[in-house]
Amino acid sequence: MCAKRHGQVTIDFENLSYSVPEANKKCPDRVLLHNVSGHFRPKHLVALIGPSGAGKTTLLNVISGSKAVDNSRVSGKILVNGKGRNLQKFRKQSCYITQEWSLLNQLTVEETLEIAARFKLPSNTSESDRKSSINEVIEILRLNGSRNTQVKNLSNGQKKRISIGVELMNNPPVLFVDEPTSGLDSSSALQVVSHLQSLALDGRTVIVVIHQPSSKVFQLFHDVYLLSDGECLYNGPSEHLVTALASAGFNCPQYYSKSDFAIEVASAEVEGDIRLLKMETRKRYEMKEGKFFENEIPAKRISEATIPNEHTTMMIGDDDDDSYSSLKGYPVSKLQQFWILFKRCNLCTNRDMYLSRTRLITHLLVGILLGWMFYNFGNDADKVIGNHSFFFFAILFIYFSSIMPAIMTFPLEANVFLREHSNNWYSLTVYFFAKVLADLPLQIICPTLFLVIAYYMTGQPMDVQRFLMIWFVIVLLSILGQSAGNAAGALLNVELGIFIVPSVAMPLFLLSGFFLQPKDLSATFKTLSCVSFFKYAFEAVAVSAFGYDRGRLPCSQPYCHYRNPAKFLADIGVEDYHYLPRVTVVIGWTLAMQLALFCTLSIKVYQVKIRTALRRIMT
Repeated sequence: MCAKRHGQVTIDFENLSYSVPEANKKCPDRVLLHNVSGHFRPKHLVALIGPSGAGKTTLLNVISGSKAVDNSRVSGKILVNGKGRNLQKFRKQSCYITQEWSLLNQLTVEETLEIAARFKLPSNTSESDRKSSINEVIEILRLNGSRNTQVKNLSNGQKKRISIGVELMNNPPVLFVDEPTSGLDSSSALQVVSHLQSLALDGRTVIVVIHQPSSKVFQLFHDVYLLSDGECLYNGPSEHLVTALASAGFNCPQYYSKSDFAIEVASAEVEGDIRLLKMETRKRYEMKEGKFFENEIPAKRISEATIPNEHTTMMIGDDDDDSYSSLKGYPVSKLQQFWILFKRCNLCTNRDMYLSRTRLITHLLVGILLGWMFYNFGNDADKVIGNHSFFFFAILFIYFSSIMPAIMTFPLEANVFLREHSNNWYSLTVYFFAKVLADLPLQIICPTLFLVIAYYMTGQPMDVQRFLMIWFVIVLLSILGQSAGNAAGALLNVELGIFIVPSVAMPLFLLSGFFLQPKDLSATFKTLSCVSFFKYAFEAVAVSAFGYDRGRLPCSQPYCHYRNPAKFLADIGVEDYHYLPRVTVVIGWTLAMQLALFCTLSIKVYQVKIRTALRRIMT
């Protein structure tokens, strides 16, 4: 690859222990790893296997220095190329591919990898080198035929390969992979592990947590690390696993899956001497000799190796090189981060039928429908109340047409953000501003299209100032709804968000002044109505349409009670000439909702860490 690799990395760990506190503080800490030792070699694909709760993911997190681990509770030694692990440096040498992987469905394979390259490669990387890196990753993962296919049209196996390719973009020498075959059929699982083997044979150290691999998949692993209740039962070449188990009295039946048998041994379902097996494993590690540490790759697997690309830069044993440790912060500047994210958000929005074209068409059709239903109501004194209803339904439509799509679509994007942010691609602040600004065009265009049609068809006064005053309130509600929907989508799942958001909005509707005028409310509810942004938006629109010395209206009947619009405002309890205070409150609500979105994303970042820690404790 064009990207410079730090060199081949050997990982040793000795007497590694890790514990977490129990919920009941009176109980002793729960020990998840018990003095485990081991050795992971470059050019080897390592399988971390064991029954559920054995500590596989915990060991992966501890060695990788994952943020989900409380390093103050880790004891023992972790050595990288024979030297104490520098955590900051090691995180930049390695990548962690989680079990749950989210991708943006609207991007193609090449676009997904290109964006990863722009975030992960140094800013001074030339365009030709960046393209070369992307092409090479596509070649390695055999995705040439799907280069221009959108992610949503790919198979699960192809999506797994893309998730690996994204992390390969900066050519890390160490890969930690958690359950890459979960949810895949046997054929797709074989393809994914085969690609991981090729990456290992290219000089990387690849450690994979895998649950009950098939016999064909297990044959692709060079080394095995077998865990049981946080203790190591075996660490060495996969060819010698059965022999090592047999030496402790665990005899594998002929034609029986080696991995299944090893997991049964770890689950204490087979008779034998577990203590002897542990002692032999520790003895081999302490001696550091014999086949346990041989560096040759079995001859039958050399033919499977991927020949390194001529652009690959290897620096074997160059652990004193500070090229990684000198990197501070993010590989690219915050201005570049913003521009990349802004373009990506716009690209996804333009390709999303639900977010863009469907919303535009819906606003167009609803504008025509309301204009038809309330045709010429705006210039008829006999239909003032009906015209007032038109503005109320317009406000409701604009708000819900903004908030509901966001609830439906943002959870996936929030998951992508959490993954990329946790992998140090970009900052939360940059993402927030890029997302907000990228959403603005659609939040302005859709309400404008709706209002122009409905305003003209309903016969509202052809006064530019009045139109702009109403337009400004409508756009603010659109932005407010989008921000509220994004916040709800980030914090809740789709089903819960669809239920909670309308439930919270209903009391705000009732206190808007349309159903019950302020004079009819009790003192308590009159106070509560002050928190309803619908109230201020509704009154601001009413003042814009009927206030500011609007002249007497034509009457289509012998008598019209509201020929003077000011009388109507007085009857509904709205003071004239008070547009600015009301719209200021709506602006405040809009800014507050943007702040709520930012806080929600911040909470979500920490929530992921807490959830990961809890999952680790439970398993």
